[in-house]
Amino acid sequence: MRRMTIAVTVALLWGGVSPALAGTPAGPYKVGDLVTDFALPMLGGETFNLSDHKGKPIVLAFFASW
Repeated sequence: MRRMTIAVTVALLWGGVSPALAGTPAGPYKVGDLVTDFALPMLGGETFNLSDHKGKPIVLAFFASW
């Protein structure tokens, strides 16, 4: 039982430390921040490419229907 407790504790600690070591930004993007180019599939089958809209304001709204 003690081994299981230690294993679970180590797993939880490792899971909490991994994102901190990944080098990801600490906070959300701000207006005017540069982002890398990306492509997203749209509902009609087309693809949205960020680079096609360079210089235009873009608003991304993420939602879930569940």
